[in-house]
Amino acid sequence: IPSFNSSLSIENFLRAITATYYKNIEIIVVDDSSTDDSPFKVERMKLDYPITLLRQPANKGPACARNAGAKIARGEYIFFFDSDTEMFPDTIELGIREIKRLKADSIVGIYHLDALNSGFVPTYKAFFNHIFFSKKGIIPYEVFDSSRACIKKSVFDELRGFNENLKWGMDYENEELGYRLVKKYKNFLVPAVQVRHHFPGFKKLTKTYFNRVAYWVEIFLERKEFESGGITTSNIGIGTICIFPALLLVPFLWHPILFWIAIVFWIGYLKTYAHFFV
Repeated sequence: IPSFNSSLSIENFLRAITATYYKNIEIIVVDDSSTDDSPFKVERMKLDYPITLLRQPANKGPACARNAGAKIARGEYIFFFDSDTEMFPDTIELGIREIKRLKADSIVGIYHLDALNSGFVPTYKAFFNHIFFSKKGIIPYEVFDSSRACIKKSVFDELRGFNENLKWGMDYENEELGYRLVKKYKNFLVPAVQVRHHFPGFKKLTKTYFNRVAYWVEIFLERKEFESGGITTSNIGIGTICIFPALLLVPFLWHPILFWIAIVFWIGYLKTYAHFFV
């Protein structure tokens, strides 16, 4: 679990993980040079729970933190989580069961319907993500979403983990690792494996998505193919692109021609996303 200034969430996360039905685990928290009291909260919880706290000497981002934790992990499987999530008692148990049943090398779970925080944006995002991914069932998946993912340690080590040379803060190390992973190994999306998530607000969410779209375009130009089942499939990609000109044209809706052009883009966007809720 990478942790950076997670004082508001780390204790709840650790209490949730210690309540897991699957007891044969080690808990590794990698503090990424936090400036708040979150590492001290972890230290206090170490008195009651089998937690290893690894403290990074400098803030290098989540990819470096996850790799550092994986390096000292001793188990056959590594389950990655984020400090702003909370698992259910059966999350790890289901993950281990499914990775074995599917004869997979890694699996990725989904976000639960209920967000950990209140507000329109978190509620909508939790609902949207849950409906979008749960309707797909178990499918091959190209992204290794490290907020709720399990992988064989031997496979992770062979791939040399997350790419630490990417510009962190843009949240695309999961995609980059996933694309390397599926070239040789089997990764599945498993909706039964779920965690609750504390979603960011509108401003941060918008910035993150613009960064991700820019990276996805770069990756697509390199790979020349869309994902088969994620958010960047061909249909979803085209529908998502429609929202940008639709929003840009809002100030010019007084112009008849631009009004109808905007309507066309809005229809493209709504047509893409309407089926999620049917």
